[in-house]
Amino acid sequence: FPFNDPNVKSVKRLSPAYFYYLSRAKFWINNQNFPYYLTKPNQTTYIQTWHGTPLKKMLNDVPIFEGRDEGYKDRVNTSIQSWDYLISPSPYATK
Repeated sequence: FPFNDPNVKSVKRLSPAYFYYLSRAKFWINNQNFPYYLTKPNQTTYIQTWHGTPLKKMLNDVPIFEGRDEGYKDRVNTSIQSWDYLISPSPYATK
């Protein structure tokens, strides 16, 4: 892990500790999405940092997703509703 601060807790993704700390965190910061079955606690602020620059069609602009199951688009759209902030990766993406 890239942290040297003893006050920062590092946990393995999808471990019991991962779910424990996510359920109590003041902030969630992510550049993809958390598992669809997680519900953001009311006291948590979710900041989505969105990796990359959208130079391609994505999600609702794509009629068919190869290699994704039927509920993929609905799950991602539901997840997006839990974001409190979206940090734009570039001036181009902001427009």
